[in-house]
Amino acid sequence: MSYGDYMRANVWGPLGMTETRMDDPLEVIPNRVRGYQLVDGKVRNSEFVDISSRFAGGGTRSTVPDLLKFAKGIMDGKVLSPEGMKVMSTSMATRAGRLTNYAMGWETTPFNGRYFLVHSGGQQETRTLLYILPSQNFAIAGAVNFEGSNPAACMDRLFQLLTGAPTYFQAYSSDKVKSGFIEAMNPTFNYGLSYYEHFGKPMVSDPAELAGAFEYFKQSVNSGALQSDSTATLKKIREGIHPAANQAFTKVGSYMAARLAEKKGPARLQMYPALGSLAFFQDYISLSQSDASIPKEFRFDDAFAKLASEMATEWNKTNTQYVRSLWLLPDVNLDELATTLRRNFAGASVYPNLDDDFFSITRRLLVSGDRRRGLQAAELGVQLYPEAAPQNAMYGFALIMNNEPARALASLRKATSINPNGLSSAGGMNNVSYDLANAGKVDDAIAILKVGTELYPQEANLYDSLGEFHLRKGDKAKALQHYKKALEINPNFPNAAGAREIVKRLTSELGGQ
Repeated sequence: MSYGDYMRANVWGPLGMTETRMDDPLEVIPNRVRGYQLVDGKVRNSEFVDISSRFAGGGTRSTVPDLLKFAKGIMDGKVLSPEGMKVMSTSMATRAGRLTNYAMGWETTPFNGRYFLVHSGGQQETRTLLYILPSQNFAIAGAVNFEGSNPAACMDRLFQLLTGAPTYFQAYSSDKVKSGFIEAMNPTFNYGLSYYEHFGKPMVSDPAELAGAFEYFKQSVNSGALQSDSTATLKKIREGIHPAANQAFTKVGSYMAARLAEKKGPARLQMYPALGSLAFFQDYISLSQSDASIPKEFRFDDAFAKLASEMATEWNKTNTQYVRSLWLLPDVNLDELATTLRRNFAGASVYPNLDDDFFSITRRLLVSGDRRRGLQAAELGVQLYPEAAPQNAMYGFALIMNNEPARALASLRKATSINPNGLSSAGGMNNVSYDLANAGKVDDAIAILKVGTELYPQEANLYDSLGEFHLRKGDKAKALQHYKKALEINPNFPNAAGAREIVKRLTSELGGQ
């Protein structure tokens, strides 16, 4: 059988996916949508690419309702056997013992303790996304006929409205020890509760193996170690969910979930995605202190329990319905937002982390050209989340676009000190510059790359990009200067061959300069 015939007979047909078909550029397909892209800040038709030969790699036309029928078929067990489902939904791991959070086709990263299956797609004309929560009998699908778009923006908001909590929600603290505790508690909660939701039991039943997992947690999540050697301690914490550490944190979290379900009932578990990891830990600590049937080996030490409970008390005050329902859009009144959040978080050292929200709104304001409000949003974000690398980076970009490069350098350097591989890295700044250039903000892209070359003077790719952007503006002399600089720094950088061709052409056009 051909691939298309097989899919119609075994998947699309049985699941009622009547609008799903193999793509054919010659066929007249009812309601076929046209795809679009953004070029230099203007909407243009997508480039035509015949994808009909790609089969399972993008050569299928479908609709959002049919994607939901597919999700329902997955959840109802009509597509895969239990064994097949297990293979398709279990994260792979690297040889170094790190989870990839990707199974045989699906992303498996848990969010807020929920068992999630996610798949996305993107090519010329379109972007698609599918969320499946099998344990909740719940799915959301989205498709956008616009390249570079982000269906998750709409889907995450819909998810938040339906469930009462964002897809991803965790605590923040600028205190080194408390921040380290959060880094440990969040994955223990996320992976542990998700595992229990998926399988209905703890990851391990052997008491000795579980005791070893608790011991790993206790040794890793230690106030003294976080203060004296935070780098090594955080490395151990960040390995806690991975096979390299025998998935100790998942074992601990799934056991906690089982005991809480036994004591407080399944309804309480359903509340934790909104209550968060600190409430989850607070409940288990209280239970372990009052329930003699929980062995000593499966309890946290007094120092951890005390600080974790104190953090949870602050969190329970700051994790309000207002914050859980908050969705920042470019037209938000930033003055009112600042007043409300500062009042909500007043005096607390632990409160909800809205760094991603501020990052998103700052980016949207800057790309749209609203530099003043973009800077205002970035400034509020960095005031609330001073140790968040993305927000420090966005503040730096906002300062550049508001003609304050000196202050921007300090903010970008701080972002790099927190996360050397993030937005403030050479690659990150290069990506941001292309986002702006493709939105028609070529001058801003050049300004960001100029600061980038101050931070990373030996990065040939930054000069190559400067050459490209000056060429877009028609300034051949400056373009030639930067292409030459890129080749001088590194004659073998990835785009070196292309740069040489451009240098040769521009040199000829400019009369041998």
